[in-house]
Amino acid sequence: MGPSVRVNQDDIRIWAPIIVLCAAMLSASLLIAINGGQRPFFNIVVYAAGELAAVLIAIMSFAFFRVFQLARVLADEPLRSVWAELKPKLSLFLVPLVAFPLFLAGFTAAKSSIGMMVGYHFDGFFALADASIFGTDPWRITHALLRERETKIIDFVYGPVWTAVFGLSIAFVPAFCKKQTAGRFFITIFMTWFVGGFLAAYALSSAGPVFAYLVDPAVGARFAPLRADLARLFPPDSVLAASSTYLEQGFRSGKVITAGGISAMPSMHIATVTIYILLTKGTRLFWPAVGLAALILVGSVHTGYHYFVDAPVAAAIALLCWKTAGALLLSENRAVERILVQSEAVEPLN
Repeated sequence: MGPSVRVNQDDIRIWAPIIVLCAAMLSASLLIAINGGQRPFFNIVVYAAGELAAVLIAIMSFAFFRVFQLARVLADEPLRSVWAELKPKLSLFLVPLVAFPLFLAGFTAAKSSIGMMVGYHFDGFFALADASIFGTDPWRITHALLRERETKIIDFVYGPVWTAVFGLSIAFVPAFCKKQTAGRFFITIFMTWFVGGFLAAYALSSAGPVFAYLVDPAVGARFAPLRADLARLFPPDSVLAASSTYLEQGFRSGKVITAGGISAMPSMHIATVTIYILLTKGTRLFWPAVGLAALILVGSVHTGYHYFVDAPVAAAIALLCWKTAGALLLSENRAVERILVQSEAVEPLN
């Protein structure tokens, strides 16, 4: 009886914050919709289908990897051993299968409603902040140093690589990480995207250099040379050109589109790769995570999707949420231990 209670409490400790954050995001998106914003749930099927595929890939990869390891040492019944490892973590796969698609549906609707709800007010301020740090707009520095070959690499990493890593990580973490670590990762992701991608995005609303002309003509004129240089560096069939057109069309249509919405501050690309660095610290994946983060940082400035100052703010939010998630799980562990000790101390009534 004791072990089963312990397992259920593990699930509750992880799921409680996730459910609260998911409910908060959906509630916020519904309130926004009631007040004239975009309606959520439009693209939940797309998100769910993507994560279903990611979960299947993760489980098959884990099974193949562990069976191969066990076969090398001639372990008995390797499939039974793999199932014994996966079974306690099955509930965590409901995060990518159910909770995350729901959260993303609400998040996308809320992000797509920034323009109609609060408008974009801080592009000029962040542009000046960047210029005060570097003495010029930082994109001019990257465009002077990085030419077509490097730009193609950035185009590939900032687009397909980041999208694949993000989608797969939500499924691979529960398969390959310890349950407590996976729980902390999930809580941090939900908290970071809610606090940074929603609350901070509304409070510090900005479109970013490449989209500033859509919301602020004066700031847009400042970045006209950026758009001209990007048109020269990125052909129409490139990932960046296609995604920029896609986001602009979604913005102009006033409708929710999958992975749509325009928001620069803070950068969820940077926030997410910061979480990867924290997750992989002390493992062989740490330096690849650092390398990915460096490329994403350069790419966010080089492509004009973000101001440089978006990055440190995003990283700080991710770090704060990571520490909060760790403290939250630790405090819940102690609370559960006290309850279990007290329950064991009570003598059963005859």
